[in-house]
Amino acid sequence: EFSSAPDYPEYALKSLSFMYGMLGPAVIGPDGLMKRGILVRHLVLPGCRHDSIDALRGIAAAVPPGDVILSLMAQYTPSFYGGGDGRLRRRVTTFEYESVREEALRLGFGGYMQSPRSATEGFTPAFTDTLTVDLGEPPERQD
Repeated sequence: EFSSAPDYPEYALKSLSFMYGMLGPAVIGPDGLMKRGILVRHLVLPGCRHDSIDALRGIAAAVPPGDVILSLMAQYTPSFYGGGDGRLRRRVTTFEYESVREEALRLGFGGYMQSPRSATEGFTPAFTDTLTVDLGEPPERQD
């Protein structure tokens, strides 16, 4: 809805199934780093906890929840939002986030469950309408 992409869930779930078919279960190395598999990031939005729960249920139907790593994020901050939807003019409540978190755990997801305290300006990137990247000089060609 917010991205004007009504078919996003359908294609995202197909993509997850395809990736899981290629990569299989997540593999975490002895150093604690993910070596292979899928990490699913999901940002809980204010007023949208039921949508988040539906998304998690869809993901759980597409791939085994215990085989992917979930990064459940609570850091939505409304400071830069200038649109007309009033739901996005506030932070996610503890109740909203915990409801989604509890469903994720009930479904069998593991991974990273972010503290709602992360919804501060300090965790928000400096969004600009342009991106400048200095790649430096190209390397000399070796023939």
